[in-house]
Amino acid sequence: MSEFLEIDAPAKINLFLALTGKRGDGFNQLISVISKLELKDTLKIRKSGKPGSLALTCPEYPDLETTQNLVVQAIDAWRKESGENMGLEIVLDKKIPLEAGLGGGSSDAVAALLGVNSLSPDPLSEEKLLAIAAKIGSDCPVFLQPGICQVEGRGELVTPLDLPGRCNQEILLFRPPLGHPTGQIFQIFEKIGKYSEEDGARKKIKQWQSGETALQDFIYNDLEQAVFSKYLYFAPLYEEIRNQFGLHSMLSGSGSASFSLLPQDFDREADLRAMIMDSLGEEVWFCRTRLHS
Repeated sequence: MSEFLEIDAPAKINLFLALTGKRGDGFNQLISVISKLELKDTLKIRKSGKPGSLALTCPEYPDLETTQNLVVQAIDAWRKESGENMGLEIVLDKKIPLEAGLGGGSSDAVAALLGVNSLSPDPLSEEKLLAIAAKIGSDCPVFLQPGICQVEGRGELVTPLDLPGRCNQEILLFRPPLGHPTGQIFQIFEKIGKYSEEDGARKKIKQWQSGETALQDFIYNDLEQAVFSKYLYFAPLYEEIRNQFGLHSMLSGSGSASFSLLPQDFDREADLRAMIMDSLGEEVWFCRTRLHS
């Protein structure tokens, strides 16, 4: 039996997320800046079993071992596009929490695409992989590009940003013991939210990219309008973090994970975690990580 090929599936955060209007296809038009993180899932894949077979194992989350998993959907889409039908065994080691706004499912799907494509004697082109990724989910295409990217459309238009020296920023991720279904958050936004002005959003990105604006003044998320209306604890918690620690915090995507920007050599993490647990409960998930190139 062949050895496993191991593929990293990094988490992401939205450093900037502006929704600029409703599209004709029902999606929201967005302009976003997304950074991958050192936090990652790991996907192992190898040829195995009968043609057309797929054995998916996810030890930490056995409930994910279904056809609803984006990994399975990615493999199915790749097989349909390529015409190949090799049997596969996949082991998914998950570290990224679910329904957190950290892109775990999308990143796993792209890792599966890259993995199966690498095993093929006739791999698909980058263009075809991008087309498959865009059909699987709006967050998927960005995981085909390294580093910090500007993302537009519904997520399918991805441009890597040249930001030397920007990938050393440390953050503390924290997630309450409940997830946010993405579709539900967007529905709330469409009822009560105010769309951003496109030209203004582009200007803010350019100012940050050029160094005119510091990261703590740049981070922004339109979906906080929806989340703060449903979950009342986020806004006062962010304010308390800023008052006590001088840190800027924000929701990633639709949540439920948030992040606080940490200064170099930040040594009050234990106190910060304790304060967050006082607000969100002792079952809060934490991860200290950094932006990843």
